[in-house]
Amino acid sequence: MKKKQFCFLFAGCCILTILSMLPYLGDSLSLEHDTMFHLSRIEGLAQSFQSGKIIPDIYPFKNDGFGYASALFYCDLFLVPAALLYNAGLGVAVCYKITVFLASFFSCASMMLLIWTLTHSTYPSLLSGMLYLFCNYRITDVYVRGALGEVIAFVFLPLILLGAYELLYEKEAKIHWLITGFTGLALSHNLTLFLGCLGFGCMLVVCYRQLNKTRLIQLVKAVFITIGLSAFFLFPMLEQTFFQKYYLHYYASNSDLASHALMPWQYLSNQIVFGLSGNTYQPDEAMVVTPGIALLILPVLSLFILDKSKDNVSSFIHHCRNLGYFFAFLCCAVLPWNLFTLLRIMQFPWRLMTLACPLLCVNASTVLFELFRKKHFVFYIVMTLVLLNSLFLLKPCFDRPLVIHNDTTYQELLSGDIIDPYFAGTSYNRIEVAGADYLPMGFLDYKNASHCITDLSESEVSCDIQKDDSFTFTAPKNTEIVIPLTAYKGYHVYADDEEIPWKTHLGRISIKTENDTEFTVFYKKTPIHQFSIGITLITLILIVMNRKCRCH
Repeated sequence: MKKKQFCFLFAGCCILTILSMLPYLGDSLSLEHDTMFHLSRIEGLAQSFQSGKIIPDIYPFKNDGFGYASALFYCDLFLVPAALLYNAGLGVAVCYKITVFLASFFSCASMMLLIWTLTHSTYPSLLSGMLYLFCNYRITDVYVRGALGEVIAFVFLPLILLGAYELLYEKEAKIHWLITGFTGLALSHNLTLFLGCLGFGCMLVVCYRQLNKTRLIQLVKAVFITIGLSAFFLFPMLEQTFFQKYYLHYYASNSDLASHALMPWQYLSNQIVFGLSGNTYQPDEAMVVTPGIALLILPVLSLFILDKSKDNVSSFIHHCRNLGYFFAFLCCAVLPWNLFTLLRIMQFPWRLMTLACPLLCVNASTVLFELFRKKHFVFYIVMTLVLLNSLFLLKPCFDRPLVIHNDTTYQELLSGDIIDPYFAGTSYNRIEVAGADYLPMGFLDYKNASHCITDLSESEVSCDIQKDDSFTFTAPKNTEIVIPLTAYKGYHVYADDEEIPWKTHLGRISIKTENDTEFTVFYKKTPIHQFSIGITLITLILIVMNRKCRCH
């Protein structure tokens, strides 16, 4: 890329990102579906850094001190800048908004990189960044759902498409962008990783003619490197997932996919709605989770333009269009979603729009430029209209009833002065636990549970404890006691240097005491977790050594 092209796209990326963040440029941050949970993650990671933990597993003070292992299930790597800024004195709301800003900037940049690689032209690249940043689904993720994990995952979806193109269509099969994209998905949002694998698998099926022995070897190599780089998170997460049943398993096995599939009229929605997911709501009540009118209509034009050429780029763009429409159609309520039990892990069929948006964006930005290549003024007019429509989408985001401010402290958020931190009807601290995905099944009422050592009947046995990452307590002998800690694999209980096996009781740790002695409880990374960190370190070392060898 020439210096002028780079400067032009960089400036465009900055301007588009700022425009997409206009509702966040003021002093307020609206509290939407999952915003508070991600604020809690930032605060928890910052507290871990203060206590000397670089890779935290359990946040011991979350959920009113019972602890919550969100870091084991929901990687916090991309929250590190926010946590450092929080420790430097910035408000938690500011740190959150900076994270969204960076995710938006790099999402725009990654889509521009993909289109520039395909076209070597700045204008379709700029348009692609605009369409990607302002697609309905992503705007809903940012401002309605507060789905920070998915917002970050949007950075890596174009990189996977770029990696797919280089693997399947370039003369020399390259895999570095494929590795970067999938590793990023693994460390940002588990469900989007699942969807990314599904989308990439479909791309391999439709492009099967491009596969040969060399490309297959490169693909296998990419898979192993990606697993190696993300092993420090993936393997411990899977270990905890299979250790016991969580409410995540309940949601996955009982999701009513059919009630969340999209009705035909929802595809035509062109205004952000602060509502809920479901096809039983009226148009002004249901969330807008579609790519948007532009992304649904413009790719149709490529049937008359790009198909005339049979080169690799046009072929790839052709496949992106077909797959984009395929995934968008799969979200429709006309399909018998009640039969697709294996896909309940998605929770909502419209999550497939995560794949449809970047795929359609590739085609829409390219076809619009091709259509008006010789009439630049028309192209500029169309871009302006697309931008104005995009800004129109943001209008409802400026005036929200429930907000915090840039100087609001996390303690104020929990105190109840701004919002009831427990929400009526929940038995846990919803601000810090959200939907309780990673709480053990059958947990107790954490709001009213004792923070003392109790017996199985909940009678208090010992209250002389000060809970932290590690603490000691005393308890009478020959008693089954319950320790006020959420049960996760990795906790250890010792008495006189001898480890005592424990089991789960209503989501907490329970042991049988044999002697009247002092007990110590602490959390330690499991052998699988430690081994996984070693795999990641070895993978990084091998990558660096390979780079050095190539340089020489």
